[in-house]
Amino acid sequence: MPVITPAFPAMCSTHSITISTKQVMMEEFQRADRIVRDVYAGRKSWATLFDRHSFFTQDHKYYLSVVAASRSKEDNSTFSGLVQSKVRILVTGIDEGQTGIDVARPYNDSFERYHRCRTEEQVEEVKKGSLDYMISSSEAPEALTPEETIMYTTTFYIGLTLPLGMTPPQRSSSCRSSTDKGTERSTLDISYPAEQFKGKVTDSNLFNSDTMSIRVVHTRK
Repeated sequence: MPVITPAFPAMCSTHSITISTKQVMMEEFQRADRIVRDVYAGRKSWATLFDRHSFFTQDHKYYLSVVAASRSKEDNSTFSGLVQSKVRILVTGIDEGQTGIDVARPYNDSFERYHRCRTEEQVEEVKKGSLDYMISSSEAPEALTPEETIMYTTTFYIGLTLPLGMTPPQRSSSCRSSTDKGTERSTLDISYPAEQFKGKVTDSNLFNSDTMSIRVVHTRK
């Protein structure tokens, strides 16, 4: 089935569809069909088609946070674009590997944040996804004391649908877990696709290890 982009120039983007995103598309088609049937039956209005999404509220309990961190706003602009272009590699790796995850659904937007850090320990926390030192964008350009650093992060979220009874580790960057239940053993291991994804990012000529960092961490709803 051809999937044509709505923006000019129109292009076929079928090659970018993963196993997970195909499943999400099919579920959305079915949901739209139910809504339209309810509209024609008088049970709902057309406004229902434009209800706010529930990606962060109902659809998933666990997520992956892909955190692109930079030490300057200019680096963040370049680096976030690089990471965004590679997220599909991570989703494909989760789908095609023996990861124990049913669906990996990437959110179609990113979140830019600013963080005021006073120590390198705080910088490391921010790189791992901490929001403890977040400030507003209006505060970021303010003059810093010699010991302060402004960290710029862009975070991409991937919603995870896990098999029944499976729970990932608490806020870990290792992305590994195992669960025993009776005689059954379930495993969750995305360490390989995560490392493969990070390797694709760090191998780019745009990556500067002195000012940029990429992490993949588990995040609870």
